[in-house]
Amino acid sequence: MRRALISIAAPLGWVGAAALAVLGTTTVIGVVARYLFGAPIFGLEDVASVTLAVVVASGVAVAAHSQAHVAVDLLVGTLPDRAARAIALPVTLLGAGVCTFASWALIDKAACGRACGEFTSNLAISHLPFYWAFALAFAYYAATLLVECWHAVRPETES
Repeated sequence: MRRALISIAAPLGWVGAAALAVLGTTTVIGVVARYLFGAPIFGLEDVASVTLAVVVASGVAVAAHSQAHVAVDLLVGTLPDRAARAIALPVTLLGAGVCTFASWALIDKAACGRACGEFTSNLAISHLPFYWAFALAFAYYAATLLVECWHAVRPETES
């Protein structure tokens, strides 16, 4: 299972990198058009916002894979090692539950789609694919946390 998650992370990183390049390029083009030529480009904000959504969704998944999310260890730093290890599993399971719930809520929101008026204001780009992107990113994060838990409980298994 760990290898399957790793094989998904690399393409997500490339998607995020490409989206970041598109976001940077559209921002530069928008600034140049607005301030040098006095001609703002209609709908550029919509393109930037949906591109940023792709960057963030891929970032959630890639950071989950590389364990790069911000963690504040206020309690763990004051506990003895044994107690810190004892609470690590329940906290990781709680994180997996929160990510699973977030993924489910995003899928539920995506189910409504355009009927609920979920689209950008200028170009009417549907939010549906971006809800799905975030739902999949949080599902990936939940799966990563569950694999972490599995390997904490059964460190000798390799999946």
